[in-house]
Amino acid sequence: MQSRAIRSLCYALVLALLSTLAPTPMTAPASAQLMPTYAVGVADFINESGVQGELLSRLATDAVVVEMSKTNRYDVSITRSMMKSKMDELGLHAPLTKLDLVRLGEALSADAMLEGSLKSVQLAGSGPTRRASVTLICQMVDQASGEIINGAVQTGQSSARVGYTPDDNTLIAEAINAAAFLCVKTMVDY
Repeated sequence: MQSRAIRSLCYALVLALLSTLAPTPMTAPASAQLMPTYAVGVADFINESGVQGELLSRLATDAVVVEMSKTNRYDVSITRSMMKSKMDELGLHAPLTKLDLVRLGEALSADAMLEGSLKSVQLAGSGPTRRASVTLICQMVDQASGEIINGAVQTGQSSARVGYTPDDNTLIAEAINAAAFLCVKTMVDY
């Protein structure tokens, strides 16, 4: 009888010890805090490089939008046609001032507006060692205050390839994509 009582007491103590070590089913697993997602309207970039005009500025704008859409930080679902429609409605014309960006952001219900410029395009080398270098500037403007809340200046370069001589347009497009990636990475890291 006494051994049965001791055995029961031992089982109770072991269960009590195990229950302190094992998580209870009522405990929620820990989760990382999520960064807020900003609804961002992206205005067409301005091409200040003197190379290829509006075509290159659209390519730079689209490259940045694509890179921003790959993150979980920015909602870039405001399309170019939505922006154009609201600009026409508000009587706004490019290039946009900070006040224009605030008004446009408010009309689009955006948290922020992104503006940018393609500062320079450079080509160097010849044949398979020919490379392009592109510098992009991005500035994110808070819709409510009109203040710059994020941004980046990055230079992207195309890669040289052995046995392949790409045309200049391909090299420039590759450099723009690299610069767009670096700009968005900088803004996300900030």
